Amino acid sequence: MTKILTLITLTIASFSLLACEEAEPAVESYELSSEWSDNLDLQAVEYEGREFLADGIGEVTLDRCVDGDTTYFSYGTVAPFSVRYLGIDTRESTAQIQPWGRAASDFNCEILTAADTIVLEMDASAGRLDNYGRYLAYVWADGKLVNLQMVENAFAPSVGTGGLKYGDELFAAQNHAKLTGQRIWGETDPSFMGEPIDVEIDELLSNPDDYRDRFVNVSGTITARDGGDFYFGNDTDSIYVFTQSQITSIIANEFTVGSELILNNVFMTDYSGQWQLTNFNIRDVTFP
Repeated sequence: MTKILTLITLTIASFSLLACEEAEPAVESYELSSEWSDNLDLQAVEYEGREFLADGIGEVTLDRCVDGDTTYFSYGTVAPFSVRYLGIDTRESTAQIQPWGRAASDFNCEILTAADTIVLEMDASAGRLDNYGRYLAYVWADGKLVNLQMVENAFAPSVGTGGLKYGDELFAAQNHAKLTGQRIWGETDPSFMGEPIDVEIDELLSNPDDYRDRFVNVSGTITARDGGDFYFGNDTDSIYVFTQSQITSIIANEFTVGSELILNNVFMTDYSGQWQLTNFNIRDVTFP
């Protein structure tokens, strides 16, 4: 009798376990998609014979890349001007350095560098300029909306899309990219090395390539001032330090030529062919 009861109990348990397993929903996997940028189309008739600054749309030439959502363009005799991409906000990669910021910058620049045709388009609902004097625009590269591609590829969230011409597409692309858990939505940036290296200024200046795209702690001397920024080095050589105007008149006497400083957690980078230290934070500066 005991054996029969045991067999019945095991049978019931097996059926219960099987029922639980069958009841568990399958985990759906999501991959990055270009569905939204593929379904948008910019017709040549919309921009041919028109100029961006005068008409709100027009073909331009790449002047230089800045980061994932800011680029300089020009056309004709118009001097290069800065454009801030509408509806997105990539991670920082210039004055401050954040995970996925440089990857977003590289992705944006690769698209623009390879493009045969680049078109800028304004949006009346957003205005012409942002608070920093940059033109606000949609950026089209070979007929594809770059703003949207940045979101689709999980390099940027969509921001301030309410009322924008392509706001619905940007918002929908973000919702899908979130589900993938990729890049800014859950992955660790493999190229982001966050722990600073202690390095002597002589070593940094002699072997800059060894510290490219790395955070460093370095001591040295201010060799020259350049407005709110300064040059930092030794008696024979120096490197530019981008402070983003953090040195105010109140503390300027601590940042004069000849002042000895320790710059902590600054980022070594090559900007337009020149070495410089970014990610400067006044709170991270110490004095020997």
